Amino acid sequence: MTTIKVTPEQLSSVSKQFAVAQSQVFQMNSILKQHLFEIERQWDGSTKEKFYVDFVVAQKIMDNFVSLSQ
Repeated sequence: MTTIKVTPEQLSSVSKQFAVAQSQVFQMNSILKQHLFEIERQWDGSTKEKFYVDFVVAQKIMDNFVSLSQ
């Protein structure tokens, strides 16, 4: 039989750390999107189109990561 040697306090502490990290990831994702949108507005030409395509792909990955961490 397996014995659990973790206290409820330890579990609660780790759980809180996950909640804090999830909040930080959400904030970081929002800030990165904001900065990228600012750059995009000031950019013109064919490299902007390539950047936009790459950005949309990266944005989906970032959004998926944030939703997985919830």
